[in-house]
Amino acid sequence: MKALMVQGTSSGAGKSLLCTALCRIFSDMGYSAAPFKAMNMSLNSAVSADGGEIASAQYVQAHAARTEPLSAMNPVLLKPDVEGPHIIINGHYSGKIVAGGDFSWDMGNARKAVSSSLRSLSHFDIVVMEGSGSPAEINIRERDIANGYAARLAGAKVILVSDIDRGGAFASVMGTWTLLDETERRRLSVFLFNRMRGDASVLEKGARVIEERTGMKYGGSIPFVEGAALPDEDSLSLRTAGMGKGRIRFAAVRTPFLSNYSDFYPLIYQRDVGFSLTDDPGECERADVVILGGSKNSVADLRFLRENGFDDMLQERVREGRRVIGICGGYQMLSRRIIDRHHVESDADSVRGVGVFDSTTEMTARKVTDSVSGYILEEKEGRPVAVSGYEIHFGTTAAKGRRFIGICRRNGMAVNELDGEVTGAAVGTYVHGLFSNRRFLQKLVDEICMEKGIDSFSVAGNIEERAIKKVAAIVRRSVDMDLVMEMAGIA
Repeated sequence: MKALMVQGTSSGAGKSLLCTALCRIFSDMGYSAAPFKAMNMSLNSAVSADGGEIASAQYVQAHAARTEPLSAMNPVLLKPDVEGPHIIINGHYSGKIVAGGDFSWDMGNARKAVSSSLRSLSHFDIVVMEGSGSPAEINIRERDIANGYAARLAGAKVILVSDIDRGGAFASVMGTWTLLDETERRRLSVFLFNRMRGDASVLEKGARVIEERTGMKYGGSIPFVEGAALPDEDSLSLRTAGMGKGRIRFAAVRTPFLSNYSDFYPLIYQRDVGFSLTDDPGECERADVVILGGSKNSVADLRFLRENGFDDMLQERVREGRRVIGICGGYQMLSRRIIDRHHVESDADSVRGVGVFDSTTEMTARKVTDSVSGYILEEKEGRPVAVSGYEIHFGTTAAKGRRFIGICRRNGMAVNELDGEVTGAAVGTYVHGLFSNRRFLQKLVDEICMEKGIDSFSVAGNIEERAIKKVAAIVRRSVDMDLVMEMAGIA
């Protein structure tokens, strides 16, 4: 197995973007490629083809590589929560790290998962590995399994990328190299700069100094990329089109434990759609659609809604027949009551929900991670709108209203199930990825435009694929790919 790793001088340096681009570039060249990130800390996740939960970044990178997303591509996933991160190992929930407790939890199992996952990907021509944060966090080196440890297991050479837009990129590259041990330094083969604005030739002189002092080779600079709808698991870096723009307007509530905000990307990058992520009920009130998205802790986020007046605003919208969409945790919060006998999310046995739906949600110890497909259940006769997506949640909701989606396939198996519910203009569902279904989004846009008495417009499809092609083309033009191929051993 050939492998290369992309490490960064910091979080948000551009590792995910570069790995996504490389996966597509290698695929375009005829190589079978697989993404890999040993350990992620992320609230953005998706369901892999083998029924596991992985970070959204590796899910998209697998699509870039034109291969099925697998649990092995992200063997350890940590999902922040109130009491401490939930641990996902080999795609499945494995407990939580209690806040203030021993972070070592079970590093032995984590290392075994990383090792076995790499072996399971050995049939690919090349594995494109993404590091985590910075490899030079010397205070936690003994428990860093995502950078040096994973690179050593795979025998991977390393590309080091630094965000030059922040300033201090040369010092960051030099400082990272200085803090690594000799073995790790020998793996550093190429360094790149990301988010370069203006004339890249001004970097040449400084790059030569870095080359002379470290032995690394300068591989070029990636220009600042605008409008790439790709997940960023390190931080919530949604670029929003302001509420003043767009012919119709969506507002998503920024709750403290908002998760799977990748649901919003198909909205953000629509030319005629205004989108905002906000903690202001007034801004939501002015929107055509209010979205309550996924949540890592529905009970804690429900408390936030109540303390900030969102519950009254949401109830008033529904009474007025104005649109509200609750997705997964958002759907749970909109129910009449959340029962938590097993104390999955809180110490309370039961909490009052917003009450938009006359349904009851009960938290369960079992976590659902399923790929699903089906169709929107319509009141009127007509051509059914097919949808597909995935579910990631604890708990079930006993719906009492009209159901929203007919599920006909779950993890590839034929089923006959109902999901979600509809009350007036309010919709609740456990299915993530709805807005990525072009026909569903087009129907929603058409209905909103008709309600507003304005002409409708065509929504753009394949947002993710267009973003992948865009970043791959930019990286292909700006990075010395001959150098990258040589270091990967596939020149």
